[in-house]
Amino acid sequence: MEKILVIDDEPQILKMVAKYLGAEGYDVLTAKNGKEGLDVFQKQRPPLVITDVKMPVISGLEVLKAVKAIDSATEVIIVTGEADMETSIEALRLGASDFITKPIEIELLYVSILRALDRQKMQEQLSEYAKNLEGLLEKKIKEIEYSQVMLLQSEKLASIGQLAGGVAHEINNPIGFISSNLNTLSKYLEDIQKLMARYQEVHLLNDGERTALLREIKSVENEIDIEYILDDLDQLIEESKEGIDRVKKIVSDLKDFSRVDHGEKEFFNINAGLENTLNMVWNELKYKTDVLKEYGTIPEIECYPLELNQVFTNILVNAAQAIEEKGEIKISTRLINDDQSAKDCVEIRISDTGCGIPEENLSRIFDPFFTTKEIGKGTGLGLNISFGIIKKHEGTINVKSKVGKGTTFIISLPCCTSRH
Repeated sequence: MEKILVIDDEPQILKMVAKYLGAEGYDVLTAKNGKEGLDVFQKQRPPLVITDVKMPVISGLEVLKAVKAIDSATEVIIVTGEADMETSIEALRLGASDFITKPIEIELLYVSILRALDRQKMQEQLSEYAKNLEGLLEKKIKEIEYSQVMLLQSEKLASIGQLAGGVAHEINNPIGFISSNLNTLSKYLEDIQKLMARYQEVHLLNDGERTALLREIKSVENEIDIEYILDDLDQLIEESKEGIDRVKKIVSDLKDFSRVDHGEKEFFNINAGLENTLNMVWNELKYKTDVLKEYGTIPEIECYPLELNQVFTNILVNAAQAIEEKGEIKISTRLINDDQSAKDCVEIRISDTGCGIPEENLSRIFDPFFTTKEIGKGTGLGLNISFGIIKKHEGTINVKSKVGKGTTFIISLPCCTSRH
């Protein structure tokens, strides 16, 4: 049962409003003046306050200001015996949700109450959603931080810093335009509230006054361009929903990519792992590479998914760095039968059209701390770690390269391996 606090120094009005709202199923709190009303509000914290403007000791506007200072989410409806434009503007400026004149029309009051409570529920839902989203992002950040610790413990890939920056960039883009759209929606809401305040005055006036007010309302409509606002609302909401979907997709990819292995192997789809890794390193690739994918029909293999994602990340980031201006990366998977082991294996090929590796370096690329990158851009541990991970999976990793033509990494993983 929703609580509503009614403050009015006229006993008859206070009794009438309280009786009506009680009959409508609301839990009605009453106060005979502003001071008493604030005391009740402090103790009960109702979501909606209806207050008269002119009261002794503390006026309705002072009540409004105090209530908003205590809890800005509380909706406040201002009631006055005089249709004073300056008072109504000041009330709206201080955060009033609506402005009603005396004698109070019960139906108008009822509509105003429903609108105020609906608006509050919407704000609560938005706040809860923002809190959940913030919590989810914080959770994912903690998971990433935990995965970074794991990578450090196993001498993690040197590209992890670039990866984190890319993910942050991909998240910031949709968050940026969602924030911009919310600001625009807030301004539109102010304009619409201003217009609605004028509409509410129409039925209170005689014909001559009403005609003049309608002309003024038309002027306000033209001033705020109400037709444009109404047309733009749908687009802003749709764009914001798309932005939220993008964030959810990134967070989902983060969850899959940063999953923590629990010391035991599990069955894993290599094609899905490559897709998750591509999404995570996309910021490194999208500006200068075209990615071609030829995924074959392959079975799930028993493996450590997080470690294989590390291998794919390292190779893809290296491929992007080997391409100076514009190039191509090709990823393919297929099921093969290994002649040496006589086992069915999943083969993964990752090729690039980058600068290539000199022949004299090919035999050293898996050695620890070997790197041809500038100081500060690589530790020389990435491929060494990758080699160890593939060996742990009883697989093989080989490389073919030609200077000026590009490089291909060929990874073979048994479909069934013993547990470690």
